[in-house]
Amino acid sequence: MDNQPPLDLRSLGEVDSPEVIRAALASFRRRVVVRSLWAMLALLVGAAAIYALAWSPNTVRDQIQGATIAAWPERGAWDVDGARVVLLEVADLGEGTVGLQFAVAPDQRGHPWYGDELHPAGTLQSVGYGLERYFEVKAPIDGRIEVRVLRHGTWGNGSADASFTIDLPALGVPSDIWR
Repeated sequence: MDNQPPLDLRSLGEVDSPEVIRAALASFRRRVVVRSLWAMLALLVGAAAIYALAWSPNTVRDQIQGATIAAWPERGAWDVDGARVVLLEVADLGEGTVGLQFAVAPDQRGHPWYGDELHPAGTLQSVGYGLERYFEVKAPIDGRIEVRVLRHGTWGNGSADASFTIDLPALGVPSDIWR
């Protein structure tokens, strides 16, 4: 064993001067504040990224429903091969594209419609939910959009193909939506 007496801890405070301690505390506080600001900034950037991914319009349906410029034609209905196709909404999606929302009723025989059976000319993306269909199409120069209809099971033979033309000016859709 060592014969040295225990060190008196009170004497350690007398070694460092108050200026050294103040400088060390100031440096510590500065590091804590700077690191806290960086951590908050990282949290804000992360929260903004999550918000953008989770709540931004991802599908054409979300884009159409969130559009600021839209029209709801009153007379946009077509009977095609025993079924009724109704144009519910036309929306300006920006960048030279137009959003179209359709409702498609089953035909008179009760056969359902499928999302890939409506084919508006210039379609960029589409999605279907139940009886509703949503399309993003290139904005037509003259306001007319040709829509092909393929009945279930007619791929390739084309025997039951039909078509109709959507005339946006005739339906009262303002030109600032489709130009």
